Amino acid sequence: MANEKHLEIIRQGVEQWNQWREDNPEIEPDLSDVDLSNLKLNNANLSDTDLRRSILKNTDFRGANLVRADLRSASINKASFNLAKMREANFSEAYLRASDLSEADLKRAYFIRADLVRVELCETDLTKADFRWAYLIATDLRMANLTRADLRWAHLSESNLSEANLRKANLIKASIMKTNLHHSDLKSVFLAWTHFGDVDLSVTKELFTARHFGPSSIGIDTIMRSDGKIPESFLRETGVSDNIIQNIGLLTEKGLSHQSCFISHSGRDLEFAQKLYTDLQNRGVRCWFAHALPPSSSVWAWPRAVVSSSQRWAAASAALVEAPRMSVTGNTSSSPSSSLMVSVRSNCSSMCGLTPARMSLPPWACSCAS
Repeated sequence: MANEKHLEIIRQGVEQWNQWREDNPEIEPDLSDVDLSNLKLNNANLSDTDLRRSILKNTDFRGANLVRADLRSASINKASFNLAKMREANFSEAYLRASDLSEADLKRAYFIRADLVRVELCETDLTKADFRWAYLIATDLRMANLTRADLRWAHLSESNLSEANLRKANLIKASIMKTNLHHSDLKSVFLAWTHFGDVDLSVTKELFTARHFGPSSIGIDTIMRSDGKIPESFLRETGVSDNIIQNIGLLTEKGLSHQSCFISHSGRDLEFAQKLYTDLQNRGVRCWFAHALPPSSSVWAWPRAVVSSSQRWAAASAALVEAPRMSVTGNTSSSPSSSLMVSVRSNCSSMCGLTPARMSLPPWACSCAS
């Protein structure tokens, strides 16, 4: 419980409090288990003060001195600590939701199991701070200094770490989901069983210098959001197989768009369409198959062909696999879709005798049409 004399002095105002601290430097104030909500304590000298389990909602600590202060299990939501000096302060298991700790000095501070959801930590010095098991969800850590910070088991979902300094930070078993790591510096970070989910790593700095003490999880969504621009050495060290690394271009949106097609056909071309669909699926091309079209449709489709020739069939399917993007669809307009034009131009010469059924290709569609 708080010392009643100390509580009486703090309620007289910052000027009286600071004078009392100056006159009694040997005393470590006890303000634990009290409600100090909405007080103006900016620039107050609260170093070495016991504030455990206190209620500090909307309290103003801007510019205050909280060096080595003990705030364990305190309720501090929506408080302001902007520019405060809080080196080695202990916020373990404290509730800090929506508080402002921007530009504060928090070197070697403790936030073990603290709730830092939506907290402002922009441009804050968090060198060697301890965030084990902390909840840093939707937290603003832009340009923060997290050099050698301990983030083991921390939850960093949807946090903003753009341009943050994470050099030699410990991210073992951290959960990094939908986190903004644009231009953040991860030089020599410690990783093992770290989860990177739906994160853009394409412009994250120094990934190739990370120190891996075990495998980590790199989601396909992360590879896609990064457009495949992740150092191969980083992927390999996290445990991604060489097979995936070699084909990583196919996991990007651009790669996937080059490996998909839609096939529609008339009734008399069913056999050809089924064989084409099966062969493309076996070659890893994502296909959609329309079995019929309304009679009124003017069908632009790959034709019935002499499928008894294995050489011609192989050439046809191989050419389609290499196509940038194929769309063979029903079309009521007088010309085919632009994607069909591209595939005809790219692959017609490789079709080895396949000719359009029930239509005549216009001259601009294919050099073989004449």
